[in-house]
Amino acid sequence: MLHAHSTISPVLTRQCQVVTGGEMQVRVLELMSLLCAPTERESNALLRALYGSRFIYSSLLHMISSSERGSLSPIATFTTGQQLTVRTVSFVRNGLVNPLKRRPPSAPDSRILMHEHGHSGAKNEQCCYIELLTPTQEGFTLVFCSLDAAEVTAGKAPPERVVALHPLTGWLTAQPTQDDPESLRFTFQAAFTGNLPGGCDFQVAHNRLLFFAKRVCRLEKVVRSQQRQRDTLPGRLWHVLQKPFRAVGVSDDENSGGKHHNWHCIACTRSFLPTLSKRWRRCGLCGYRICASCCSNERVAVYNRYMVALLVCTRCRECIDERDSGIRRGMSGDTRYTGVTLHFRAGR
Repeated sequence: MLHAHSTISPVLTRQCQVVTGGEMQVRVLELMSLLCAPTERESNALLRALYGSRFIYSSLLHMISSSERGSLSPIATFTTGQQLTVRTVSFVRNGLVNPLKRRPPSAPDSRILMHEHGHSGAKNEQCCYIELLTPTQEGFTLVFCSLDAAEVTAGKAPPERVVALHPLTGWLTAQPTQDDPESLRFTFQAAFTGNLPGGCDFQVAHNRLLFFAKRVCRLEKVVRSQQRQRDTLPGRLWHVLQKPFRAVGVSDDENSGGKHHNWHCIACTRSFLPTLSKRWRRCGLCGYRICASCCSNERVAVYNRYMVALLVCTRCRECIDERDSGIRRGMSGDTRYTGVTLHFRAGR
């Protein structure tokens, strides 16, 4: 079931919302554990499986569970099992014409299509948001709300490169069906509450919300895929040793070998296509492709013992800076930068 409608408010601000629901042949705990995604690596693997080539990158900025509520403000209240996260996520803009796909002679020129999309259509899309996952008596509820990009200090692309998906709100609920505890019934609702300065327009929000609603139905397929990986790979010792992340079902790319074949820069979202020349570099820490202008050569110290020269992207620099300054909280499960320190050159 998929439904979308738009309304016109008295101040001529167009709003829209999408609602979808149905059943999945998975257990509630399986889906909830998938959505918790305790590390940025697992979060990106989930979103890539869910959104496909339209997904560019996501940064997990903060994560606070109910077990850490003692460190929060006294006015903050948490229910047992709750998890609060702050993330950023970027997508390839809707209506992007694939330059490598052969078009029929009658198809209009792609440059004309790009011009018709207007200025906002020439940019990719980014959403900064906060979400709260709350277990209920039988299932769970996931509530999210977009944030103004100015409220987020890291993990985002330059504002001139993206359109902000804001203001958006929504929720996802799931609970077991009465007839079969091995399946669940879910409902997803999301809404665009109207134009705000610095946010997106109605058409961008409408198209992206429809995209979200359609892809929610793929969660069952993602759960099944990870189950197959866990069931088959541990028995194949050689493959487990070669690709350890595949054994636990959190690999970003099953055949990546630690390198990611992304076709958009994870720092600025710029596309590397169409081109026959190598216009990109590869970050020595995260393994993602990035623009030459979004990386720099750094001296990297590992456990203050080994010093190596690596090409480091701006995303990894932000992560290490936030870790060292103590800003990034609740990220103990993300060990990508354990023991890594950047020794910046003087005068930079």
